[in-house]
This record gives sequence, C-alpha cells and structure tokens, in this order.
Amino acid sequence: MDTITPGLETLPAAPKQQRRRHSLSQKQKIVAETFGDASVSKVARRYDVNANQLFLWRKQYLDGKLGSPALLPVEVVLPEAPTTFRQVLEIDLGGAKQLRALFDCPPELLRAAIEAML
Repeated sequence: MDTITPGLETLPAAPKQQRRRHSLSQKQKIVAETFGDASVSKVARRYDVNANQLFLWRKQYLDGKLGSPALLPVEVVLPEAPTTFRQVLEIDLGGAKQLRALFDCPPELLRAAIEAML
C-alpha cells in the first residue's frame, strides 16, 4: 500500500525528448564550419549539438564516412613575375595555416598534409 507523506506531491514524469535527426547535408554543413577559424564548441552551441557529437562527425567526415567531403573554395593566384621555373602549389587554409607543395607531389602525401593541418 502506497502512503503519501503530507505536504509532498507527486509530479508527473517529464515527457521523453525525441532524438533529433540531422540529414547528411546538415551534418556536412555543420562540420564544414569547423574547418575554418571557428572552434568546434562554438559551432556546436550555434547548432545546439553536443560538441562530442560534432567531433565524431568530423572524424567520420575526414574518414570519408559522412558522404563525399564538401569542396572547399579555391582561388588561383598567379605570381606577377615568377622567380623560378619550379611549379609550386600554395594552399592557404586561413590564419597561419599555409602549405607549399611542388606540383609533382603525390596526391596521397598532399591529402595527408592538408588533413594534418585541419
């Protein structure tokens, strides 16, 4: 037999919250923002996503498990007066993150270098 202590009331249970489902394109968009100057925690707060979840999505993105990675904007800038005949590719990822590579650099090495900088 249940007894109720005088002065205390029983509150109804809080309704269960439904899990939010993010589409693949939403995840890619959110993750892409973390590769700029914004911190993961700030992006997570902006989209009301747990930062740990966002770190998992980033890992999946870099492993190619979150669909095809979104393309990054590219700007081709030719030097005004080349000082050498060696062809060099410069990649500026914002801030102090820059990469210089020879055009004949193996693509796998270039990809690994870019991923290490992100």
